[in-house]
Amino acid sequence: MVKGKRGQFQISFGMIFSIILIVMFLVVAFITIKSFFGVRCSAEEGIFLKDLQNEVDRIWRGSGAQKTFEGDILGCEIDYVCFWETPEINGEFSSFAEDDFSEFTGDEGNHNLYFYPRRNADVPSTLIKHLNLTSLTDNPVCFKKEGDKFKIPLKKDLGESLVRVSG
Repeated sequence: MVKGKRGQFQISFGMIFSIILIVMFLVVAFITIKSFFGVRCSAEEGIFLKDLQNEVDRIWRGSGAQKTFEGDILGCEIDYVCFWETPEINGEFSSFAEDDFSEFTGDEGNHNLYFYPRRNADVPSTLIKHLNLTSLTDNPVCFKKEGDKFKIPLKKDLGESLVRVSG
């Protein structure tokens, strides 16, 4: 053995402290970036719902119209936009409604739109006003994302008081 040589790697306290700070900054940066993506998805859902409500209101105020609303929810893993009218569940998308719908009724018990899969949605359900969903043959009726857009056919005939989702 040679005297005076050490077998240990020596790092000063300042160097250890600097490494700890760098790791902490990286962790905080990743958490911040992840939270911004969550806010983005929530904002996209809110913009979609606002645009849909504006289009329904525009058709509702008129004497009659037929229009396909095209909206997108970018950056979120939402596959379907579903409309639901209580109380009976039937049709092609009835498996989407197997869970308890009391979650979707809100405080007033009248929500009629939800996103599917629900676990990916920041907005669990909402009420789109001025819609008539009683004429739907499927309950719920869902619209799949085509490309980057959801295409929802809206219709109001002359003399009708509410807008129908013609699905």
